[in-house]
Amino acid sequence: MPTGRDITSGKRNSSGKKNANCSFCRKSYREVGPLVEGPDNAYICGECIEVCQSILEQEHRRRGTTKKLFKNVPTPREIVTHLNEYVIGQERAKKVMA
Repeated sequence: MPTGRDITSGKRNSSGKKNANCSFCRKSYREVGPLVEGPDNAYICGECIEVCQSILEQEHRRRGTTKKLFKNVPTPREIVTHLNEYVIGQERAKKVMA
């Protein structure tokens, strides 16, 4: 992942980068504020970042893509069976754990 730089700091202006525009909306940093620099002199403003984030969130909702935290969750019976191998007695506690 490339590291971004704020071009308004003035540290890298030797090649005219202070006059850069957002590569998405073409607005200058004077219009939209700080720009984040990507590879090959690509820039993006905060407004376009928000639009991109919104598009990605809508697509995830449309597809219903969610990450599963647990792929193989054991059943309560499997949990009790596993606990029986290590814990003697305490049946009520095992059931509560399961």
